[in-house]
Amino acid sequence: TTPGAIESPLTGTSTERVHGLQFDVENLGSDDIIVKKLSVLMADAGTHHLEVWYRDGSHTGSGSGCNNWNNWCNTWSKLTGTNVFSSGSDSFAATPTFVAIVKAGAITSFAVVSPNSRLLSQTSSTSVDNGLLRINPATPINDYYRNNVQTIHALSTSELLFEGTIDYEVAHSECAVHSQASWVVLDPIGSMDMDFGDKNADADVAGGEVEEVVYAPMGELEEEE
Repeated sequence: TTPGAIESPLTGTSTERVHGLQFDVENLGSDDIIVKKLSVLMADAGTHHLEVWYRDGSHTGSGSGCNNWNNWCNTWSKLTGTNVFSSGSDSFAATPTFVAIVKAGAITSFAVVSPNSRLLSQTSSTSVDNGLLRINPATPINDYYRNNVQTIHALSTSELLFEGTIDYEVAHSECAVHSQASWVVLDPIGSMDMDFGDKNADADVAGGEVEEVVYAPMGELEEEE
């Protein structure tokens, strides 16, 4: 494997506070890419709970009777759910290491959520690419529904900027992928054959029943604060 990273640079001008962001990542190359870590822009300094989810395919649209942006059909897998330290809005906060496969020539979507805090963003239709990966504009998560990622509400039409870094390794063979992710089916067309078990989640949340905990939309939370 060959290590690399793609960064959507810190602008210093983001003021929109959201629970989280969903965004599509396109693999522009002919090799599978193993995403290992994200670094994201938190609104506030301190220690905050942060979750990262992913699915094969775009987070927009729908299929098999389910919206792609929520998890009613169990197409999202949690990569990590733990506390991270943020020094504030002047630098990125890193997640723990995980394994997510962005298949060659395909789209993989990510959801980054801080249920009890905020991420920062701003309106933007800008994509960022480095010739291997492209990070497309994000949509906000303002109504987070725990293991179902979003509620049944319609996906926001807002386009926001994901500011952060994706660390990855380029896998030059199937063996390189399977050595880190033995459950992956390396076929974008047949990607629904993939086991969407909770491969990277913390022990206290992995394999449990869906927790029906509803986090209030942003407006309600801001009023309480």
